[in-house]
Amino acid sequence: MTLWAHSNRRGLSAGESMLERLMNRVELYQKGEDNKYNPNFLTKLVKNYRSHETILHVPNELFYENELESCGGKEIFRAENWSNLPKKHFPIIFHAIRGIEKRDKSSPSVYNQSEAEIVINYVSQLLGKKMGEHKIKETDIGIISPFRSQGEIIEKGLGRKGWHHITVGTVEILQGQEKSIIIVSTVRSALFQHEGKFHIGFLSHEKRFNVTITRAKSLLIVVGNPKFLQIDPCWSVFLEYCQKNGACLGKKFTLTELSEDEKLKMAGKKTKKKAGGEVREKDGSGWRENEEKESEQSEVGEVIDLESSRNGEKGRRVCKGEKRQWKEE
Repeated sequence: MTLWAHSNRRGLSAGESMLERLMNRVELYQKGEDNKYNPNFLTKLVKNYRSHETILHVPNELFYENELESCGGKEIFRAENWSNLPKKHFPIIFHAIRGIEKRDKSSPSVYNQSEAEIVINYVSQLLGKKMGEHKIKETDIGIISPFRSQGEIIEKGLGRKGWHHITVGTVEILQGQEKSIIIVSTVRSALFQHEGKFHIGFLSHEKRFNVTITRAKSLLIVVGNPKFLQIDPCWSVFLEYCQKNGACLGKKFTLTELSEDEKLKMAGKKTKKKAGGEVREKDGSGWRENEEKESEQSEVGEVIDLESSRNGEKGRRVCKGEKRQWKEE
């Protein structure tokens, strides 16, 4: 059996594929004492022909035991000398912003107008410019956001400028695709808590993170609020990687360990003292509770209708597992 290099992290909320189950549970498909797979049962494909090695670095470290090798052709190197890169030959930008996450009353999804404007500004910097011998076209660019409302806002902004051929969608919609340039709008400026753990909703899913980062071939631009993103282990590693390599633009920021009270404040909660210890209370932000429910249900049994805001095409994503109910703390 021949398999692509797979994530070695277990217990992902989105569920395990059949291949992951084999490799995690069946001895024949696991590494032996020599730390290698038995070639009679499994050949692991580790040569990656899609992405620049700097783009692969964090997913390779987090999910693939540093076994992936970047083997792409000339295309993956075309952005190395782009004039807007903070660091030449390092085709990643993290643009830090402290935007406001909002939700319309008629929608469970959220958006961040400030991030949308920055995304569109990057598109304007890219289109028509030359990277090496290649002139950037609309079809070279893909824009990813975990929230459909954000994608719709970005798409409307692009349309007003006459750009109608740039792919905009959620992680699920772009899974299996690749673009020379990927721009990510994370949206998130809210924190959630469930069963004593803090998280950032959809963005806390390791598989979604992995797919998001690895859609880019030659240039990756991520726009987001580092104060909230750093809560998640995967995004924290990505932020540290960008800082270490001088790849950050926008608001200056420092990654620090946040106290419990700081996290509670970011989650829109307050604390009060009662006999026997501290009791945490929600601040009544109903939309945040709804967002948590949306995130939880999408992981564990809901059938989600995915709709592209450009062409109206619909699809379905079925997530397996037992449906859990959120409880008031």
